[in-house]
Amino acid sequence: MREPIVAIATPYGEGAIGIIRLSGKNVLDIVKKFFKTKGQIKPRYAHFGKLYDEEGEELDEGILIYYKAPNSYTGEDLVELNLHGNPRILKRALEVFLKAGVRLAEPGEFTKRAFLNGKLDLTQAEAVAELISAKTELARKVALKQLQGELSRYIRPLRESLLELLAYIEADIEFDEEDIPTLTREQVLEMVERVTKGIKELLKTAKTGK
Repeated sequence: MREPIVAIATPYGEGAIGIIRLSGKNVLDIVKKFFKTKGQIKPRYAHFGKLYDEEGEELDEGILIYYKAPNSYTGEDLVELNLHGNPRILKRALEVFLKAGVRLAEPGEFTKRAFLNGKLDLTQAEAVAELISAKTELARKVALKQLQGELSRYIRPLRESLLELLAYIEADIEFDEEDIPTLTREQVLEMVERVTKGIKELLKTAKTGK
């Protein structure tokens, strides 16, 4: 599990709720030093408690939710603190964890970790940014479908067909004098045509995704 990172997960400005998100090694132990709640913290339960700074001064009260690896957005241990959405409170909470040795997350790093840990594929990771920046209802719907894996489900069979075709061709070249089943020229052309047709159909949707 990678080094712990932290960031404010809600847009800047005043609001009812502000979220501090932490992910990585030992994040729950780190948070428990500053967030006090009754009873044992269980994964995917909402725990009410109070957040204190390094000097023991109370900063706010709120809700802690712990997601145990690998069942989290990033695939790592992940903690979300739901506090009051005052920018000053969130800034102080962030400072507490930075002083405790947690690194400030780079832009998009939570999604990057989700990709690296196999929670999202590349098209889904890209869809997160597209969904956030969607300016129209159509763009939102397209990005959401991509995030849910619709594009990946379309691409995967094409990729598998190409890999199968490549394996047959390599086997035919390498073992041409041995008794190994290979494809005829017609079969190769049929597979190529099928994959090409699938790619063309996919390209027709490119403008919709912009």
